[in-house]
Amino acid sequence: MRILPAQRELFVRSTERLLAASFVMALAAYSYVGFFTRYMADDYTTRRTVDLLGLLGAQTHWYFGWTGRFSFSFVISLLGLTGPRVVQFLPALLLASWCAATVWAVHQLRRLGSLKPSYTESLLFAALVIFATIETAPNVAQSLYWQTGALTYITPIVLLSLYAGLFGHGLRRAESRGVRPSVLSLCGSAAVTFVAGGFSDAYVVLQTSGLLIAFAACERYAHAGLKSAMRALLLAGLVGSLLALAVVVLAPGNAIRQSYFPHPPGMFRILGLSSLYSLAFAARAVFKHPLVFALLLLLPFLTAFKDSARRDAPDEGGRRRAGLFVLVPFIVFALEVCCIAPAFYGMSVMLPERARVLLSFTLVCGAVVWGCAAGEFCLDAWPFVGRNTERVVRAGSFLLLALMFICPVASCISTFTLRERARAYAADWDRQDEELRAAKEGGVRELTVEQIGDFQSRLGLGRSDLHLRADPNFWINKTVAKYYGLDSVAAREDAVGLP
Repeated sequence: MRILPAQRELFVRSTERLLAASFVMALAAYSYVGFFTRYMADDYTTRRTVDLLGLLGAQTHWYFGWTGRFSFSFVISLLGLTGPRVVQFLPALLLASWCAATVWAVHQLRRLGSLKPSYTESLLFAALVIFATIETAPNVAQSLYWQTGALTYITPIVLLSLYAGLFGHGLRRAESRGVRPSVLSLCGSAAVTFVAGGFSDAYVVLQTSGLLIAFAACERYAHAGLKSAMRALLLAGLVGSLLALAVVVLAPGNAIRQSYFPHPPGMFRILGLSSLYSLAFAARAVFKHPLVFALLLLLPFLTAFKDSARRDAPDEGGRRRAGLFVLVPFIVFALEVCCIAPAFYGMSVMLPERARVLLSFTLVCGAVVWGCAAGEFCLDAWPFVGRNTERVVRAGSFLLLALMFICPVASCISTFTLRERARAYAADWDRQDEELRAAKEGGVRELTVEQIGDFQSRLGLGRSDLHLRADPNFWINKTVAKYYGLDSVAAREDAVGLP
């Protein structure tokens, strides 16, 4: 029985809505669990610093005494002035902002040419990218639920999505009205990449490298009518990123921080280690999350087929983008090397797990672009495939529906099952917080408390890393004691042994 075009369109739209809803539900589950997070480790230090020195004094303290991450220092100090309860809402706020910025970016970029995508399609792609990034992150507890880690590594990705939206909006204006990007648009692009680069040294290197590669790709593959606008927008973003890189690298505090770690290896050794770890990270991510990467490849692949059926004329831009089919894996590899290398230079070790969410994001975006390029490549290389577009889209939609129930729905259910553990941790932390405050008010100077572990260990997402120790001289114990105005704080035992 032949399916009518209207029926096929209805089926595809229904599939898109179901998939988008499933991804949003999975992200909502992550947000809900994040409501039970609390201060951990460095969060106490940054709050106490801004209390003692004020907002501006804290910036000077961190820039000259520890790190050049100027945007991170300002934002975490600002949040410190609002009190510890803000961390409960931070995961949900970051995910909501990330989703909104990415939906806008995807919608602007997909509207280039003759396509008129719906916001459902844009939401689907945006939610897929965010879900896959969080799902494949090696340490979601520290990347999303720890205030210090989330601000350092998730916030700049949100701003990158905003820059992508500004980039797409500027190209659309150039395409539809024949005007160059406005000065306001160029300044906004530079400002966004500048602020984003100030959150993390690993990110600012990744961002700068990505913009340089994008600029080179523009010269080779961009449509002649849009090349001028693309150059201007990419150059504006690159200027902002280079300025941020200079501010971060030239910070006097970097030398102080680096003195706590072994002397960095030579440049060739750094490149060799970074290359090896990049390949290992990609292989491990795909091996551990094959269904997630199947979604990342299949959805844009099918979308390329669906879009080809909706175009009235051949898409020359699509043919140019198909030329990137072979280059995409190498570009992703190069970006991951650029992201890892600063860690080996600054700390002589691989990026900490919380920072590897940047690698996950790079790999996820690369898989989406490669899936789209693969679809366009198939349409160009094998014209007979294009004549069977309806069958390909319909069969792929059934496969997407099957993966939907395996990936995002399963993730949503498993994340919600953590809510009782998260709630128990929050209750224990609140009780301990009251105990420590009462000790100060009662004139107690030294206090030993029960071991409650940290958010990560209590959720069963990894070994405890950010908890109090039995040794009162451990750095976390010392910063907690100073935060509460005590001489010393210790836990009764080091072994966490918690679920």
